[in-house]
Amino acid sequence: MPGPDRVATFASSPPVLLHRPMGTPTRDETEEPVPVNATPAPRAPSPSGPAEPGDAAATVELPDGTVVCVRPITPADVAALVEFHEHLSADTIYRRYFAPHPHLAASEAEHFCVVDGYYRYALAATLDGEIIGVARMERLDPPTRAEVAFLLTDRFQHRGLGRVLAERLLDAARARGVQEVIADTLSDNYPMIHLLADLGYPVAYTRDQGIIRITCQLPRPPAQGAPV
Repeated sequence: MPGPDRVATFASSPPVLLHRPMGTPTRDETEEPVPVNATPAPRAPSPSGPAEPGDAAATVELPDGTVVCVRPITPADVAALVEFHEHLSADTIYRRYFAPHPHLAASEAEHFCVVDGYYRYALAATLDGEIIGVARMERLDPPTRAEVAFLLTDRFQHRGLGRVLAERLLDAARARGVQEVIADTLSDNYPMIHLLADLGYPVAYTRDQGIIRITCQLPRPPAQGAPV
């Protein structure tokens, strides 16, 4: 029988969203926003080469037949990300930020959109040019570990988009040498709790009061030329 800090089983219910503002700028960063046209930091070399999973835009069909585009986020997405946030419900925002956060400041959106692709990486799902979901990772110490977060507009929750974004984000993380990812979520956010395990990855859960930490081990990608 698991101890008090372990999570055994969960039912299903609320939306797939992380509560923590992973990657949210500090107060100093929001006071001095990153310029939208800033040159990203040099990308660290990756053993899989310059073209890696998630680097190119992809057209994906959801289970209900809706066709969406999934691509890396760019500095040009700042305004669209602010608009995306404006259409989130209070409940969805609370599950992402664990506090009321009704508006996304332009400086926050710039921080989220200006990424180097290696230490900080993010995907946007779009429909007719509108952002409907985002997924991101940020490396930790050691850099083989990373934290991940997902956020979907309310009308695209429970439609398979979270799974699509998670698959592509973890593929990109593996290609960049990440071996373990963590995600913190509210203890009643059952779809998020199950998301990474449902993709087939080994996961472990720990509980700290009402917060669940999900730790997911990522297998190393096969070497180039090696049989799969």
